[in-house]
Amino acid sequence: MVNDYQNAQISVKNLSYQVNGKAILRNISLEFGAGEIVGILGPNGAGKTSLLKLMMQELSKSAGDVYLHNTRLENYPKKELAKEFTYVTVAKPLDFNFTVYEIVAMGRYPYLKIFCFLSEKDTLAVDKVIKETKLHDYKHNFFNTLSQGEMQRVMIAKALAQDTRFLFLDEPIAHLDIKHQKEIIDILQTRKTQYQQGIVVVSHDINLLARICDRVVLLKDGAVYKVGKMAEVMNKGDLERVFETEILASPPQLRCKD
Repeated sequence: MVNDYQNAQISVKNLSYQVNGKAILRNISLEFGAGEIVGILGPNGAGKTSLLKLMMQELSKSAGDVYLHNTRLENYPKKELAKEFTYVTVAKPLDFNFTVYEIVAMGRYPYLKIFCFLSEKDTLAVDKVIKETKLHDYKHNFFNTLSQGEMQRVMIAKALAQDTRFLFLDEPIAHLDIKHQKEIIDILQTRKTQYQQGIVVVSHDINLLARICDRVVLLKDGAVYKVGKMAEVMNKGDLERVFETEILASPPQLRCKD
């Protein structure tokens, strides 16, 4: 990959978000750096997905700012931001039925000039990601014919082809079987260590975050309850207070009581 991730840095300062007068996020201040995986964990309605979308400028903040390299996001052209961030949520069928290769190639759009086709460099990047995500046997298949889990792998491959400094993932292993969950986890860990990519993961899977994250942000009622290294945050007491339910084990094998 061509990007130098060493100087990447996101700062969220006093960020708030309201919908119809209801506070979804309140006074959030966080930092995200290169070469780390940060998990965002909390119950339904805590504001996890909203936080990612605000950082991607898919939602309009009520107060506060998000900075990249000490510059407000609003001061970056959208195409330049597309070289910095990419966002993957749970995959859904598309209105237009593209092939797997076409979907993954769409990740290269920030690097294309108007009315230009993929360059040799773009093609190499797409081929590399298809190999990395083990989608070679599917690359000519139409996206809407795939299983839900296969769709998810394709959307992750598209995000990797975009070659951004930061990767935002919302439930990245949803609908994946155990084998493909492990493959995606391995890819994320390689991206962190080999490419120094900054990765932010929203998930309800406590065990996933305990396994892969360097730091974890606990959200409760739209505010940061606690943030720190995985061993400091992923403890039985804090998790029980955030989720308001009994936790049946201690890390790394945690699960909520049914």
